[in-house]
Amino acid sequence: MASAAFDAVHAPHPNGSLVLSVRILKLESGEFDLESVQSLFFADIGVQGLEAIGKHCPNLRSLELHNCGLIEIRALGSCTNLRRLVLSNNKIQSLDGLRFLESLQALYLQDNFISTTDGLKELARLRHLDTLFLRNLDKTMPNPVCKIDNYKPAVRAVLPQLTSLDGERWVGARGGGGAAAAAAAAAAVMTGGASEGEAASPADASSGGGGGGRGDGVEVWTQRQQAARGNLYAQCDELDGQIEEQRAAVERDMLEVLSKPWVEDDFFQLERVDDDAYRDSLKRAEGELLECKQLNASSLALIQKITQRITG
Repeated sequence: MASAAFDAVHAPHPNGSLVLSVRILKLESGEFDLESVQSLFFADIGVQGLEAIGKHCPNLRSLELHNCGLIEIRALGSCTNLRRLVLSNNKIQSLDGLRFLESLQALYLQDNFISTTDGLKELARLRHLDTLFLRNLDKTMPNPVCKIDNYKPAVRAVLPQLTSLDGERWVGARGGGGAAAAAAAAAAVMTGGASEGEAASPADASSGGGGGGRGDGVEVWTQRQQAARGNLYAQCDELDGQIEEQRAAVERDMLEVLSKPWVEDDFFQLERVDDDAYRDSLKRAEGELLECKQLNASSLALIQKITQRITG
């Protein structure tokens, strides 16, 4: 019999599941050209088909998958241009695949099932990674690894490139803390103000903790952003439909014109006369008309090919 822990990990998401596709990615991003998409956000719904993100959004810089019921994230290894990755409140036990994200700078893993520092070795080769969250600054939403003895020194031994762990800067870390300070300041502005030396995490903002309605502000901002994206997509979708209708109308008009003969069937028929001079002239004319008929037949054959391509 499966254990309760196994059942909890593999239970379906209470809000249903969303299979990522080209249409879903366009709807969420508000972009028809997915290669231009630089950020994506999904929250509070089961997500399947992560490989579609790397396949269709090669220039993605920021990806948020908060509370999406994720268990396995190997497919994200194809998102090689990611700078920021939010995977908080999922069911992730292994970070397999993330070693390929060589541009990654910030990773948010609060409230997952990472149990040992060995599980973090997948991140050791990411030399640009300077910010990691395994729990919030107030120690909420921890991973099991956060409960081991000497937690912070153990993480630092595996990931010496970090300048910030769980929103707390490390004195003497690489880069003198300048990059981390800038990131912390930017995060403080976006989330409504965190104290100096603290980097507010997306999980903090979404949960509304630690700052007087900060979560409500982020939720309102997210709703407005999604509404704007939906309106833009609807307008583009309507425009795309109008263009498709115009194209179909032009094709119908072309087929109608090409289907009609250029001349009447008896156009090349001439009245015969008995006069010898006219007979000689007619003979020459008939030769020229024969050439014209041959050209006409060649033209009709070409038109038929064009019609087949248009309707094919």
